[in-house]
Amino acid sequence: MVGRSRRPLGVTIIALAQVVLLSGVAQADDMEAAKQAYSTASRFFQAEEYEAALPLFQQAYRLSNQRPATIFALAQCERSLKLYDAAMAHFKEYLATNPPDAANVKETITLLGDLIAVHNQAEAKKKAEAEARAAEQAKKDQAARDKQRAAAQAEAQRLAQAAVQKELAAAAQRRAEAEVAAPSVPPPPPAAQPVAPAPDLTASAPASDEDDGSVLSSPWFWTITSVIVVGGAVASGVLLTRSDEPQQIYGGSTGVVLGR
Repeated sequence: MVGRSRRPLGVTIIALAQVVLLSGVAQADDMEAAKQAYSTASRFFQAEEYEAALPLFQQAYRLSNQRPATIFALAQCERSLKLYDAAMAHFKEYLATNPPDAANVKETITLLGDLIAVHNQAEAKKKAEAEARAAEQAKKDQAARDKQRAAAQAEAQRLAQAAVQKELAAAAQRRAEAEVAAPSVPPPPPAAQPVAPAPDLTASAPASDEDDGSVLSSPWFWTITSVIVVGGAVASGVLLTRSDEPQQIYGGSTGVVLGR
């Protein structure tokens, strides 16, 4: 019974030894890979190829189980790429290992804080400017759409008016053709106008209110008087122009007739 209980224990010890050995081998392999990654990343970093160095520093950081050298190298690479938040976090992680250059690391962390503030302000300004440009562009786009909509409405209105004018012209053409085809009817005679009665020239003028029936108010009296006056004037003219009358003799300068 004792021998049986010792046998499984021995097997267990051997198994644990194998695990430790394999773990050590794996750790050794990881360390070798970490060294290679770190060496290649350092060359890239010296050549200022920071983007190429970053993933290799991250690999060395992970495989070396966060060795202080890999932490510091990763922080410096992130700082060079202006990844200030990540660089700040890794510099603080490196400072927690109590490095000999702790004072310089603290100054670097303070500088990173200022850079982060300036960077955040610049990003906020850039964002505000981008939003302003986007708003202005949206305003221009809306104005362009409104202009296109107004042009489309004006064109639709023009087409509608043209259709109405065309329909009116067609209706007028149809009426003209119907009038030409219809038989001609003479116009009706003009209506007879009423004829005013002719004035009665023989009617006597109305008697004046002052007419008392005397001779002076009679029309015959004035007619006869006019005839006598005219006849006398004519006779006087004839007598004065007769050529066989002897020359009258005048006396003195008074023009008085003295005798024949």
